[in-house]
Amino acid sequence: MDPPNVTCSNVTTRFFLPNSFLGLTFGSEYTYVDDNVDPSGISYNVTKGQDGDLFPPGHTPVTLFAEDTCQNVATCLFYVENTLTELPVNCPDLNRNVSTDVDKATYTFNPDFGADDVTKSASGYRYHGGGVSVNLTLGGSPFGSSVSIGTHDVVALIYDDVLNKTCTGIYIITGNLCDTISITFL
Repeated sequence: MDPPNVTCSNVTTRFFLPNSFLGLTFGSEYTYVDDNVDPSGISYNVTKGQDGDLFPPGHTPVTLFAEDTCQNVATCLFYVENTLTELPVNCPDLNRNVSTDVDKATYTFNPDFGADDVTKSASGYRYHGGGVSVNLTLGGSPFGSSVSIGTHDVVALIYDDVLNKTCTGIYIITGNLCDTISITFL
């Protein structure tokens, strides 16, 4: 008995699951011709689905296995393309007007934005490495730094183990005005 005859086409990950592979569609993305077809005999060398293997940007080789009812096996190689070039997250509003610290001529940079505040622009994206991180700087100074009065660029580098996105904003730091009140006793 002859083994199955299979052909495969390269595919691109879907926009709603941009780093997951859902499997090939019969008839359009792969063909399977055999006298002893087993519809459940299709498998891959990767785990498919939204909880399956993560696919990094670029082309990943995948093998389709077709086993018929007589245990004859045929394979075909194809590539899964992940077209992402940056982390699919939304940039937060980083613009702030802040005052210097009380009794100081500087502002201590303690931003109100962190990894827990990151929102995805593609909800089905799964972070490589399990999570997302944020690195914030104000005028080139890291979190916790004292920054002088003036207008400064704030930069948020949001990243996982594979992709990143840079978001920017402006901090305007002004002096902390404390009114002095005089009381005269008569």
